[in-house]
This record gives sequence, C-alpha cells and structure tokens, in this order.
Amino acid sequence: HFIDVSDRFFSWTGEVAGQRNPPGELGFGFGLDRTLTDDDAFGRINIEAEVSDSHAFVFNVSSSYRARDSFRLEIRGNGDERRVDSEPAEVLDLTSGLSHRSRWLEDAVENDLFVKGYLLRSEADETLGAINFSQPLQIENERLGVGDALVVRLSDTLRAAASYEFATRLPTANEILGDGALIAGNPALTPESSHNFNLSVSS
Repeated sequence: HFIDVSDRFFSWTGEVAGQRNPPGELGFGFGLDRTLTDDDAFGRINIEAEVSDSHAFVFNVSSSYRARDSFRLEIRGNGDERRVDSEPAEVLDLTSGLSHRSRWLEDAVENDLFVKGYLLRSEADETLGAINFSQPLQIENERLGVGDALVVRLSDTLRAAASYEFATRLPTANEILGDGALIAGNPALTPESSHNFNLSVSS
C-alpha cells in the first residue's frame, strides 16, 4: 500500500510552509493512494540417481510465480477521487537443469557436465511516459545454458578447479512489476546472458 496525498509542504524546522495543490509530492498532478495485492508461489524439485560409484545424474527444477491485482485512487485538489483499476499482472519463471557427475583416478578427478533450461513468461501493463498512459505487454522467453566444472586433486592439500558456464539471469518479479512505491517496474525486461570462466587453486 503506497500513499502520497500530502497537501502541505514543510520547512526544515518541521513547520508548515505552504499548501500543495494538487496534493502529492511525486508530481503526478494528483495525490496517489495505490493498493497492491500479490499472490506468490515457489517450488523446487531435486532428484539424484547414482548409476555407479563414479557416475551420477542430478535433475533439478525451480519455479516462482507472482500474480498481482492493483488499483489506485487519484485525489485531486478539490477533493474529488477517481479510481483506476489496473489489469491483472503475472510473472512466471522456471529454471531446470540436468547434470552428469563423474569421478576418476580414485576420486582424484571430478567432472560435472550440465545443461540448463530457462523460461520467463510475464504479462503486465507497460507505463509509457506517464502514470495514466499504459499498454499491455506480454513476454515469453526461453533460453538454454551449458557448462562444465572440473576439479583435480593435486595432492592431499592442494586442489585445482576450472569451470565454464553459458549462464542466464532471469529478471525478478519486482524488477518486472515494481513494488508500487520506490521500485518502478519494467515489463519489457528480458533475460540476461553471460559467458563465465573460473580458474582457482586452493589448499
């Protein structure tokens, strides 16, 4: 719930310095009383199957969902109120992965080869320039990622590791829908992709 309906502004000493007409500090041309109702769900599944002492497969999937209903009251300087109902919005993201883990040379070498799938679906109103001008926007985006991680035991106390991943970061529901107050949503956001390399030696 976000409220910006102040009809006064104040000095640094806290005294009333004047009247604000129309009300509100954000400059929309009216006072704003916004109510958001979010329904969230999250789920995760992990399955591991060892086919031998040195080989195993791991499958995992995680997903989150947010549905939002919202409305706002626009409060004018003469005290008139106008209710504006926003279209329902929703964001669904899903990440799944399948990996093959293997060990060789009496567990001195371990390798993890994996593939990932990413899905983003969103439907929300995109604000264009002003709070009272928007259009519906639907996005469905699928991505594929791959990677490999290798660990070698050089001695009883020394390990070397190398990894690569073509990774994807899905935007969060807050980034897409905003929080109704301090974070402005951007329904046009799409997933970000990157190539990640890591090398390390540790003891």
